[in-house]
Amino acid sequence: MPAERAMPINYAPRPPEGQVNGRIVSVHRGVTQVGRNNVVALNVGKSAGLEVGNVLAIQQRGRTVTDREAGRPEQVRLPDEPVGHLLVFRVFDKIAYGLVMNASQPIAVGDAVSNP
Repeated sequence: MPAERAMPINYAPRPPEGQVNGRIVSVHRGVTQVGRNNVVALNVGKSAGLEVGNVLAIQQRGRTVTDREAGRPEQVRLPDEPVGHLLVFRVFDKIAYGLVMNASQPIAVGDAVSNP
């Protein structure tokens, strides 16, 4: 059976219409960190309101550090830090693929994605 021909799609970059919160679950070619022009898989898709052409912000997961100023040392999780943006180019029901458009730091599996 011959493969289907893909129809060319024009991408119009825009933010998602609803609130989207997800994570990067995989990186193309199995590496752990990526940068600009790399493909990543997300754990959100059509069911979360994503469409082809949506732009999402990438936030690096905040580190956990020891707060030594408290009465007794305790573990504190720092807030997520914005590190880049991606363009969604393929969407399925519960997963989507995105192209990293810019990155100020390496992007890793587990980093968060949300509305810009």
